[in-house]
Amino acid sequence: MLTLAIAGEPVPKGRPRVTSHGTYTPKRTRTAEQRIGWAMLQKYAGLQVDATSRFRVRLLFWTESTDGDVDNLAKTVLDGLQGVVWANDNQVDELLVERASRRGLKGTDIEIQRIVSPVVRGNYYGRSEADRYDARGARLDEE
Repeated sequence: MLTLAIAGEPVPKGRPRVTSHGTYTPKRTRTAEQRIGWAMLQKYAGLQVDATSRFRVRLLFWTESTDGDVDNLAKTVLDGLQGVVWANDNQVDELLVERASRRGLKGTDIEIQRIVSPVVRGNYYGRSEADRYDARGARLDEE
């Protein structure tokens, strides 16, 4: 398991800006993503990008405000770890995002685990592939 605590107010992913010169990510977002990536590499020297594993990620955002949707807060972290932990954030199969407000406490706690793909271990309700058939062999989830 990889864990990381980052001090400072969490930064929600900003909307891409479109200009006559192209599309770009706002500087505040880009800086936050780079900071997250560098912090992970600093803590885990020698960390290699894993392009094949699936991941479970738990994010806890400590913030004094409720500005920014939690999904945009998560996007900043997931994009910041792209090319550091995983090759593409579509390798994240499970994501738990929480936001807590506490005066004077600002930061982001990150926990990352490699997991077996949900397809291999059964569905999220604990049923395996064999449990999807009735006694006659008909699929239970077909209409």
